[in-house]
Amino acid sequence: MALTLHPHYSRPRKRFGAALDNLMPGRMIFIIGPTGVGKTTLRRSVMREVYGHPKHWPKGKIPAIECSARLPSESYFSSFSLAKSLLKQLRVPTLRWFEDNGKSTLPADVLKGLEAAGDWWGAREGRRLTESDTWDCVEQMLRARACSVISIDQANSFLKNRANKRPTDHTLHLMAFAEEANISFIMTGVPEVVRMWSIHSELRRRVDVIWVPPYSERRPEDRQAFATLIRSRASHYTNCDVRALLRYDAEVLAATGGVIGELDKLLERASTLALEEGGGGISWSHVERSIYAQSDLETMWNDIHMFEEAMAAGSVSARSSQIKEFWE
Repeated sequence: MALTLHPHYSRPRKRFGAALDNLMPGRMIFIIGPTGVGKTTLRRSVMREVYGHPKHWPKGKIPAIECSARLPSESYFSSFSLAKSLLKQLRVPTLRWFEDNGKSTLPADVLKGLEAAGDWWGAREGRRLTESDTWDCVEQMLRARACSVISIDQANSFLKNRANKRPTDHTLHLMAFAEEANISFIMTGVPEVVRMWSIHSELRRRVDVIWVPPYSERRPEDRQAFATLIRSRASHYTNCDVRALLRYDAEVLAATGGVIGELDKLLERASTLALEEGGGGISWSHVERSIYAQSDLETMWNDIHMFEEAMAAGSVSARSSQIKEFWE
């Protein structure tokens, strides 16, 4: 589907672009929002704009790489595994962040040039390296590739640790590595990822946060914008009863949490149901019967409430009252 530049996508996109333009080595940008809100789409579209087309890059150079910290089932986060993934991306980069709507636009000669530039590392790939050696190799390859940014998706995986590790330990390690290697990190994750820095004041000062919110009933101005989003996404389906969706916009918001990815999934399920019943178009009945089970809705809304609480500005009223008492 085509990109929809809705307000809750456009504003964070501008903030991320500004942060990326002024990114200093050793700092981290966190892009945070509920699952499906458009974090990855936002990040990749801005990176494509900032770094330009690969055909204009010097041969063998890569301004940025991307990898996922996603964990296998029942696994703990491993700094060693992350280093191996980064090394692989530096040797033969996939450049998935340059994909447009899931399709690669990289010319064959660019891909060939990138792979050829990494061949020198091939002879070492079979060596049994320690974790420290692997991070050293990552640093060497970053310099060789002139790579200044590492983007890590699924950053909430850093929170799943063994008993002797804390999330801030990994954050501190990455910041120290970033300073040494003269690079910066972009971390993308769901709201709980704030635990990577929230208990450490020094880390908080060195983190830039880009919040990507869903549409919310708490913001009255969101209703019209959400209606525009409904029209846009429903237009991709033949004979979809858009008027019914708009008439029941509160129900659609309750069923999707105001998350664009959840709206897309709801319409996909409704479309499948409509096809199964004769293919006469999507009616409100199809949509209503495609809503998640109650337990799934509660899980979705719990995640959204967690995001809203994390994004909300803290209250200083009690503390300021105490300060005034001392000052007066």
